Amino acid sequence: MKRVLVRYRVRPDRADENQPLVEKVFEQLKTERPVGLRYKAFTQDIAERCDEPPVAMGMAEIGSYRFLGE
Repeated sequence: MKRVLVRYRVRPDRADENQPLVEKVFEQLKTERPVGLRYKAFTQDIAERCDEPPVAMGMAEIGSYRFLGE
């Protein structure tokens, strides 16, 4: 399974706005269980919410302990 880590830093004054958007992303993923990912409302105005823009990085997992409820 391919895993991708996405990292970004939200502006402190926009953190309260960002959290519900992140929660909606995971709620939608849990409900729809999509084969591919498409973020909708989350990506709208993201440049204005972030101090650092999102960066996606591939990762090679070498081990984990109870990651994602496993």
